[in-house]
Amino acid sequence: RGVCRFRFVSDLLNPNGSWKVNLLETYFYPCDVEEILKIRASPRQQDDTIAWGPGRLGSFSVRSAYNFAFDDSVRSSESASSSSPNGTRKCWDFIWKTNVPPAVKFFAWRVATNSLPTWPNKRKRCLEESDLCPVCQREPEHTFHALCRCQNSVNLWNCMSTIWPLPNLGDVQHNGPEWLLHALQPLSENVRCMLLFTLWRCWHVRNEVVHLKPVPPLEVSKNFLSS
Repeated sequence: RGVCRFRFVSDLLNPNGSWKVNLLETYFYPCDVEEILKIRASPRQQDDTIAWGPGRLGSFSVRSAYNFAFDDSVRSSESASSSSPNGTRKCWDFIWKTNVPPAVKFFAWRVATNSLPTWPNKRKRCLEESDLCPVCQREPEHTFHALCRCQNSVNLWNCMSTIWPLPNLGDVQHNGPEWLLHALQPLSENVRCMLLFTLWRCWHVRNEVVHLKPVPPLEVSKNFLSS
């Protein structure tokens, strides 16, 4: 409020990193002072650095944030010590080195790390009262159920199996949270792509139902994936 002769945030900080409350009260409205005091400044007195570079158009964008998060996830997975089910290679290669779009890779990573917003995961955070599948109400909605047991997913899987050499759904086992990595391990590169695309579409269909939208016709999903 009024004219402020200070140009830098550091002018409003004490050497120990605490705020100069008297200056804040002089130049800011009380409601703003209250919010500013919630910010914890660093006492190390180091020079500022650019924490987030602009996109190619010179400004921040949601896409640049997504790309940064995706690249960071790839770096983290490549540095992980996990191995594949048979111990011959890093299991995360089955996801990150598969030739599918980044959105599909990121979805598959969330499946393998059990970080999708399934009902059990939401219940753990007190966001839902039940962990039953919101679509069929037959059993808890872990990722295996949502993608391999819920009827809409079964129907789509069987539909895509008529044009793609997907593994037999009955042979895919729920052998722990990393069931997807086990399912991908014996497949060829091409079939891995097809399986990840199919599961990605299964989750999309599930979300449509959860958000009270009509189930996309199987032929629509089939044409979309095959294109």
